[in-house]
Amino acid sequence: MLNKIYPEDVAKNWEIFAPLIAKSIPPVLGGNMATMTSILEAIMIETLDCWSLVVRNSDNEDIGAFATTHIVDDELTRERSLLIYTLTALPKAKIGMEDWADALQTLRKYAHHKGCSYISAFSDMPNVVALANRAGANTKTTFIRLEV
Repeated sequence: MLNKIYPEDVAKNWEIFAPLIAKSIPPVLGGNMATMTSILEAIMIETLDCWSLVVRNSDNEDIGAFATTHIVDDELTRERSLLIYTLTALPKAKIGMEDWADALQTLRKYAHHKGCSYISAFSDMPNVVALANRAGANTKTTFIRLEV
């Protein structure tokens, strides 16, 4: 089950959430302190949303993954999309395909409610790309970054 986390809860537990965000920060940024401060500010003004994927095991519930999302308004196409900004699975989490499918369905509903046309993400992890392929995503585009 995917649950949205209140900004105040993220701020109170920033020492837990910051490393999870930094671990999967998009390659267009870097993970320096100024970036992390900007990310916390975006969470507090609710331009970046935080989510936890709760996984039910035989006798308990554990947080299996943590994600952040951002709504992007493209001025040229006038399209709105939901960007999965970061996604981190916790090391010992046992997340099944059904858990991922349920989480994606929650994000689809959220994106639709917010007027988004699609969901997008950056990833250089083959297992995440494979998961996106199984969900029917187009993963053919390569992100290119050239330093100036």
